[in-house]
Formats: sequence, structure tokens, C-alpha cells
Amino acid sequence: MFLNLFNQEEKENFLELVYKIANLDGNYDEDEKELINNYKIELSISDIPDTTNIETLIKFFSEKSEQIQKIVWFELYAVIMADDVVAVEETKIINLVKNYFTISEDSISNIQDLAKDLKKVYERIYNYIF
Repeated sequence: MFLNLFNQEEKENFLELVYKIANLDGNYDEDEKELINNYKIELSISDIPDTTNIETLIKFFSEKSEQIQKIVWFELYAVIMADDVVAVEETKIINLVKNYFTISEDSISNIQDLAKDLKKVYERIYNYIF
């Protein structure tokens, strides 16, 4: 949604990060694939980089502005919730991001609520149309 604010390095690192997180639980389902494909289109990147590990990517974004961290947190949470299941591995990543990022717990909570609300709105629109 706000990924156009990222520079090229941030775009590539973001795509790599969300792809790796989507595959964490070993269940890369259709909703996650669709979300990743939408990111690829939005970011104008056809190939997903595979250059580093998840923790290094999280550290990279932890050194960015609060605004960038909020965008990343929103999108990561959306990826984790795409299949409506939060696996143990995903919970570990959530905690790792919380440890590295400098945004407040209130901001994290608000972002998560907004992501859930947006998902519900998209589901309502989809169900109404189809």
C-alpha cells in the first residue's frame, strides 16, 4: 500500500523478507502466493532476491525511520495473517521484529488492529462482488 515510499534497496529487502516469512511455516498457500505476487507487481520486481537471512533483513529495517518501520510492520503482519494461522515460527519472527524495531507497543497494537480491519473489509468486498 505504501511501498512506493521505499527506495530500491528497501524494496528488494522487503520482498525478500516477506517471501521468507510467508514460507516460514512450510505452508505457502494460495493467499500468501497472491499477496507476494501483488508485492512483486507493486514493487516492479520480477525475481525475489535471496541474499541474506531473515534476522539480517529485520536489522536492516530496524535502522530505518519510524515511518518505514510502521509500513514494514503492517505488511509483515498482513503476510503472517494471510492464511489465518500464526505458526510458532511466525510468532518467533513477530517477537524478533518487536525486539529490533523502535516503534512503540501502542503503535504495534494499532497497526495490527488496522491490518485485521483491512483484511475484513477486503473479505466483505470480495464476498459482495462474488
